[in-house]
Amino acid sequence: MNRPAGTNEMLRTYYEQELLYIFRLFRIHAFHYQYYKTSATILDAQYFMRDGKPADIPVLENIDPMPGFSTPLDYLFAKFIAAERMQEYLLDQLNSTLRPQRTKPGPIMRWTGEAINLLEVAYGFWLTGQLNEGNATITDIVLWLEEKLTVKIGVPNARWAQISARTHSEPTKYLDRMRESIRQRINDERGNRDSKRKARRIN
Repeated sequence: MNRPAGTNEMLRTYYEQELLYIFRLFRIHAFHYQYYKTSATILDAQYFMRDGKPADIPVLENIDPMPGFSTPLDYLFAKFIAAERMQEYLLDQLNSTLRPQRTKPGPIMRWTGEAINLLEVAYGFWLTGQLNEGNATITDIVLWLEEKLTVKIGVPNARWAQISARTHSEPTKYLDRMRESIRQRINDERGNRDSKRKARRIN
């Protein structure tokens, strides 16, 4: 609610100030925060029973929002939970201000080749587990490619029959062509570099 409307620098300053407030909260209640972080239980009877007392460690903020129901540290530990969630949110927002800002949207790309070629790529992504840590299904990948590249590939399993029916010599025609094109470019670049070296030696 208090986030300023301004530059990324102003936003970063604001988020950093809010983070410092959270850090101070954890530091002021260092003992109890460590108890919370380590999931300790040895003092639970004093901290979380209605007739409990916070033992020898003083509680700097002992609010009893519901007399007769609250326990000595339930409010403070609730603040820890809320503060950690806010800390996570602030760090995410702070990091977002450090990411490069695109000045204009990228170009719209359309797939203008054969749809079956793109299906080879989709199966390559899927079978090698390149998307979503290997958890994306072939249907997910095909739908994503269709949306991003404005193309209709069709039902993956049905189209797969076209690929699996190919001869043994060319089961992955498009991927093979991609590989050869990349190899050719690398060989051309190496040839150009070798030619330049020879020319320099001659000169």
